[in-house]
Amino acid sequence: MTESGLSLDHVGFMVRDLDAGEARWRKLGFQLAPRSPQMGATPDGAVMAPWASSNHCVMFARGYLELIGITDPARHNPWAAFLDRFEGAATPVSPCAAAAVVAVADLATTRACLSNAGITPTLSADGTVWVPAVEANGGIIAFKQV
Repeated sequence: MTESGLSLDHVGFMVRDLDAGEARWRKLGFQLAPRSPQMGATPDGAVMAPWASSNHCVMFARGYLELIGITDPARHNPWAAFLDRFEGAATPVSPCAAAAVVAVADLATTRACLSNAGITPTLSADGTVWVPAVEANGGIIAFKQV
């Protein structure tokens, strides 16, 4: 943790073909955790339901890398906007960074610090705090206490 109470938790990468991405990462020497289907909120109001995506993680003593890919296209795809935006950048085996996730010591304190800095976060129904990005690329930042 830094003095601000933030620390990097993990970095996620999106690939279109998780099988090909997994093979590439193993060839690079990474030891991947078993594939895990992703779950979360869906547009129909479900709080915890299967998504279209699955992941493999590379675990370190502190933090991890997350390789994410679409494995069940018929399900809700929370990555659709990301894939639409970066379609040319993500190839079957060349990932795009999808998320840099930070850990916060205390969600309320972090939200207050952001507000004091003139950044207005919003809270969604699932507890995710969304922070509008100040960068020209229009990205967003989200975090939640888990």
